[in-house]
Amino acid sequence: MGDERKKFLKYSIIFGIIVAIEVIILFFIQNDFLTIKNKQKTLGVIVDIVNTSENFSARGDFYRTAYRGTIIVEYEVNGIKYYSEKRVKSYVRFYVPSESEYYIGREITVFYNKELPSDSAIDTISGKYNAVIYTSLAIEILIFIIFLYRRLTKKKKVCLKVITVEDIDYQRERVFFEEEKSKKLYFIDYDFGEKIKIGENYELYNTHKSNYKKQEVVFNNKNVHAYKIVDIDKDSFLKNSNN
Repeated sequence: MGDERKKFLKYSIIFGIIVAIEVIILFFIQNDFLTIKNKQKTLGVIVDIVNTSENFSARGDFYRTAYRGTIIVEYEVNGIKYYSEKRVKSYVRFYVPSESEYYIGREITVFYNKELPSDSAIDTISGKYNAVIYTSLAIEILIFIIFLYRRLTKKKKVCLKVITVEDIDYQRERVFFEEEKSKKLYFIDYDFGEKIKIGENYELYNTHKSNYKKQEVVFNNKNVHAYKIVDIDKDSFLKNSNN
């Protein structure tokens, strides 16, 4: 698999992970803030709090406890009682536990489906807010696609040092270069004539990743992997002033 395909696969995996995270976030958001069809509202009463846990914290002279639990709310529609539940979190000062916004006996708004009253939620989100969430996801995906495109088509500068010149035939030479920073091997088949010499340094500007194709080639009587320079005019090789 070529370098470009590997990079494309890597970014695609990252993209997939981002989408998966967004989907999971949306799942939990919609789990907590349900969109109810044919929405009606009524008052319900907290009749129980289950699966409770607490975490004590202090800030200066202010002490408080974070209570987590699932509230069970009873509500009535057309004389029939239904129940709804929601995982909640409430901060209270430890010496005034009654300050919790969730306690047995408190009235709380319940939203339910007029056609199916058992379909209910303590909180809901409007279709408009729901659209905002998905629009945000779409924007993030678009930004990532733009980033991926720019990353794969980004122009680059390559600094090369001539290390070997081999004759292919009476008209062409195969010139091997070593890249200054990565020390990777590059080569090109061209008729450079006597313009290029071992030890000289050259620079290529505004090239694309597609101008470098990784392939197996014979170098110093060994099969090695090197980047073949393609679709670049020899006049694009600018001799470094440090030569």
